[in-house]
Amino acid sequence: MNLSSKLFALASFFVATNAWAVDQQRSFGSMTGSACTGNVVPETSGGVQIFGFTNAARRITWEVYSVDEFGTVALELRQSGRSIDETVSPVDGLEYFACAVKTGTTGQDFDVSINSQAIE
Repeated sequence: MNLSSKLFALASFFVATNAWAVDQQRSFGSMTGSACTGNVVPETSGGVQIFGFTNAARRITWEVYSVDEFGTVALELRQSGRSIDETVSPVDGLEYFACAVKTGTTGQDFDVSINSQAIE
């Protein structure tokens, strides 16, 4: 086996062992109330990540909810601002979803996603 074959094998091993799949649910556009993502299940012990932003000057309330096997919904995180990038620690058996909530009657742009594990 020559040096280039060894380097290729090492690089292939590195990529294969450091790759992961992230389940992401996302909602975006313009809203006048609230908009939520679909559910994700945490893939690691690191938890789920909410990431969101608005281009407007007005703040949005960002929320993460958990759902148990019986459909019981519980608020896990609430934070107001023009953006968010937070991780919520997981609990076995729960699914999570994220919402962007806006007060007032005028439309506002937003983009919110929830990831099954933190992405840096």
